[in-house]
Amino acid sequence: MILFTIGYENHNTKSLFARLRLHDVRFLLDVRAYPISCRDGMSTGELRFSCKAHDMVYKDFSGLGVPAYLRRQIRASCNYDLLRDEYLKLLDRREKGLGFLRDLITANEGRACLFCYEHNPAKCHRSILAQRLKEMVPGIIITDL
Repeated sequence: MILFTIGYENHNTKSLFARLRLHDVRFLLDVRAYPISCRDGMSTGELRFSCKAHDMVYKDFSGLGVPAYLRRQIRASCNYDLLRDEYLKLLDRREKGLGFLRDLITANEGRACLFCYEHNPAKCHRSILAQRLKEMVPGIIITDL
């Protein structure tokens, strides 16, 4: 079972969906705390519409995003250890959302993609979230697109 992750920083909607289709992604799981964007096509409603047009399902998991106060701290310090430590604490308090996400992924044998802005997964909470899911779902393989 494969769990994909992608950041749209270097994508427009055309390249994003081409990449997702190439890997047969069926579920786009938006893990941004605030699923809105100034970039065309990257806000919740537009993504939901685009997913439907590409035979995918869009799900908003904004409760698993990084709160604004923590993003500001990370930007100011460039301390990604702080991101990891604080985000793991947040995940411990978000068991319900994490469990729902796990169940969606396992029920559909993967084919899901965690979606956020940051291109580099090492600087994004989605890689931390993916690792936590890997601990919860034996045999899951994480692939960054």
